[in-house]
Amino acid sequence: TNVYNVTFVAENGTIEGATTVKHFTTEQYVAVPAYGYHFDNWMNVESNTDTAELSAVSDTTIIANFAKNTYTIYAAANDSALGTISEPVSALYLDTVTLYAEAIEGYHVENWSNGMTGDSINVQVTGDDTITANFAINVYNVTAVANFAERGTIAGAKATEHGALDTLVAVANYGYVFEGWNDGVTTDTMVLTVVSDTNVIASFGKAQFSAVAEVNDATMGT
Repeated sequence: TNVYNVTFVAENGTIEGATTVKHFTTEQYVAVPAYGYHFDNWMNVESNTDTAELSAVSDTTIIANFAKNTYTIYAAANDSALGTISEPVSALYLDTVTLYAEAIEGYHVENWSNGMTGDSINVQVTGDDTITANFAINVYNVTAVANFAERGTIAGAKATEHGALDTLVAVANYGYVFEGWNDGVTTDTMVLTVVSDTNVIASFGKAQFSAVAEVNDATMGT
């Protein structure tokens, strides 16, 4: 009985089955896709499924064709009230898709659940996946200085979250008086609603002193 060689060709997958077949003996073959692929069709073998039968009458090459899977990438948000995200994107295995996130005023995209940063990220597709944009509140620097450092100090300046209050207090050194803030406020205590990095200046002026002369006996002179 003749024995024939069966050669497999299967890019992005494998074929399982006998590689030698006796004359007119029927053998079964199974196309097994690699990850990210699915069986598409056979060549030289009649079958519409990933399993085919072959009755060899000569040396034969059988070919299994595989195609890339389509996957869907979903964008999510840690808090949907803090921003908007892109719609789901479907793409072929190993393609690259772009996801977007836009924070509301006072917030920013801190990072994504896959470790990437930025308002938009490019993601290589390796399967169905959900990637979460993490929104965080902005934190601003509040700084306060005196017009002349030796004249006074300002207490209370600190890093402050968006929309929060920061209370500044101007304290004059001896010999000086507080005159006002650069935004026109004249009280020594100022409450700020912080919505951006902020720098304020406290103005201090020289104190005016009055000198009064006294005598121990008015009858003896003036």
